[in-house]
Amino acid sequence: MGPRRELTRRYAGLIQGKRVQNPFTLAYDIYRYRKLSEFLSVAVWEVLLRLRLFPKARYVQLRNGATLTLVGEHLDDPDVEARLDRAMRARGLSLSRSEHNWKVLVSNGEGELFGCLYPNDTDLYKSVDDGESVVFLERFPQRIKSLFVSSRGAIFVCVVGAVHRSS
Repeated sequence: MGPRRELTRRYAGLIQGKRVQNPFTLAYDIYRYRKLSEFLSVAVWEVLLRLRLFPKARYVQLRNGATLTLVGEHLDDPDVEARLDRAMRARGLSLSRSEHNWKVLVSNGEGELFGCLYPNDTDLYKSVDDGESVVFLERFPQRIKSLFVSSRGAIFVCVVGAVHRSS
């Protein structure tokens, strides 16, 4: 494990609200690994978030509603498929089976899909035809944990210990 990933692991408790036992060690590690700009960026973001200074339209609003829970059921069961279809239709959504076994999937809102396929979850793929076909884009050293496509089209790929950004 590299020193930078160890730094992330050592101070992960900060995000959970835990206190740092020795702030001088934290300051030295931030300086040593050249992470000052990243640290300040996260610190400012956290302060703005906790003070609720972002515009209200920028917050995700979660609604209380009936949830559908599948425990010990197989997705190939016709009854489960019917329950999923009813649950989606009740929310104004539709459900369709994909030709590919997506593990992580995001849309950029312009008809492009980005994601990784199970079990090769280190490979990033793109589809421009609603998932009918996929094109390999990039292989990452670790499994892809999450994806984000910005409004400017930049793709952020999160893997264990790192965030990669497209150019």
